[in-house]
This record gives sequence, structure tokens and C-alpha cells, in this order.
Amino acid sequence: MPTVLIHGALVTAFRIPAEDKHVRLVVHEPHRFACSPKRTQPEDWGIRGGQAASDVDLGFDVRV
Repeated sequence: MPTVLIHGALVTAFRIPAEDKHVRLVVHEPHRFACSPKRTQPEDWGIRGGQAASDVDLGFDVRV
């Protein structure tokens, strides 16, 4: 699938800024997601050095 179509879908669905071209999509096989129950707890996940995603200013709204 051409990159322009993927980017357009992200702009439409997630309302990322149209000029935000720094998006990396990686597809993983389902078996790659297998992990211990301990690792699936919400407090075990973070971004940018372990920060809660809700505490990081991404520069645009994320509504889930």
C-alpha cells in the first residue's frame, strides 16, 4: 500500500497533523505479542523513558 494512502488514513482517523510525516508503522506477527501476564499490567508500560502516555504532550489531541 502506498505510503500516501496510509498517511491519509492516519490523518483522517486519528487527526494527526497533515504535515506530520514522522510516523513509523511496523507490522508484527501475532506470536510476537505473547508475553507474561505481569508485563500486561498498565503500570508496566510507558513511552519516552517510561512516562505515562497521558503525561506526555504530543503536540496534538489523542482521544481513544
